[in-house]
Amino acid sequence: MRTWHHKLLAIFMGIIIFFIAGEGGYRTYLYISKPLYRPSNVPGLLWEPTPGADVIDNGVRYKINSNGLRDNEYSLEKPKNVIRIAVIGDSVTWGYTELQNTYPKVIERELKRLYPKMGFEVLNFGIEGTGSKHQLAIVTERVLKYSPNLVVQGHCLNDLLDDMRFAYIGPTTLWVLQHSFFADFITIKTITLARILRAKTGIINKDTYYMDSIKLYEEPERLLAFKVILKEMNKILRDKGVNFALTVFPFRQQLDNATYPTPQKRISDICRAEGVPFLDPIDALKEYNADGLYLKGDPVHFSSTGNKVVARSILNFLQSQGLLDYRELGQGK
Repeated sequence: MRTWHHKLLAIFMGIIIFFIAGEGGYRTYLYISKPLYRPSNVPGLLWEPTPGADVIDNGVRYKINSNGLRDNEYSLEKPKNVIRIAVIGDSVTWGYTELQNTYPKVIERELKRLYPKMGFEVLNFGIEGTGSKHQLAIVTERVLKYSPNLVVQGHCLNDLLDDMRFAYIGPTTLWVLQHSFFADFITIKTITLARILRAKTGIINKDTYYMDSIKLYEEPERLLAFKVILKEMNKILRDKGVNFALTVFPFRQQLDNATYPTPQKRISDICRAEGVPFLDPIDALKEYNADGLYLKGDPVHFSSTGNKVVARSILNFLQSQGLLDYRELGQGK
């Protein structure tokens, strides 16, 4: 009996030593190597960009500023005579192109060109793999500290899928993942490996992923959860005097569909009910060759051309809705 007790104790101590060594080793690795992502202390968010990271992946450079944004350096305090726009979203907003070709940067560049006497900053708060619930936390914990005039949410049609996946993580597990860098690392690597294996074995492909994503917009409980999040975000921003708008990004498959997509209709109805300006750029995108708007073999993420089309649509929409209050600066074009 004692032998078994000793064996169990040895196994238990071995597991503890393994995790202690792993925790120390991974924290050291984060400090020295600055990988693209690190565990996040934002409630509900498991990862965030590592400040100071500079990584090249698939030929694209991802440089993270000192405040953890994939963007240029901006002061926390908004400069005088500047209209500041914060863009939130997932990997579509984060962008799989060079920074200057992401739609937030295209919007910023175009605003500066159109109104050279005025000041504009468009900050990219996009983070890969986040859903609407995560983006709400990013707004309350990060975005509002920058005192934006306007927040634009880039809603990808897989956001409900991301919200659903993380809904099953309990508060205790979430606490462990946010406080143990090594446990967070193992979890993320396991999720990534499972996703790769599903793709390699044909369990999931671009068409099944599309169907898994859009069918959630037929489920009342998922739509209600999204509505609650949107309502809370709208209230928080309105209470701070910040304008808010939402744009939805279509999957590549939808550009070949002659009928108006159901997910966009569901989101539009919710936005209308909550008083949130809503933009669907699908008609503008349909004016172009769809194959050139998305990255090769990718039905979700825009190419440089796709980002430019989306940016122009968003800018025209913001202007038409009066969401860019030029009078605040007292300057003309």
